[in-house]
Amino acid sequence: MNTAVQWATLAMASPPGLVGQSRQIYCAWYSLGNIDLKLPTAQAHAFANGAIQALEEGIDSMGAHQAGLAAAGITGG
Repeated sequence: MNTAVQWATLAMASPPGLVGQSRQIYCAWYSLGNIDLKLPTAQAHAFANGAIQALEEGIDSMGAHQAGLAAAGITGG
């Protein structure tokens, strides 16, 4: 417990580092998969990667969502 308190105190002594835009986007898609869609960790990562790849190819967010589902192995029907 003492070590945890020391680490917490040290962490609060300096501001957190900035999170880049690409990391924020990945986290948003991962969270959508893991929390909202209740996908297991590996599937949520696949979902995020698939969605981001689609966005980078110029596909809109609805299409990116579908691409993420496909990348996670989720098919309609």
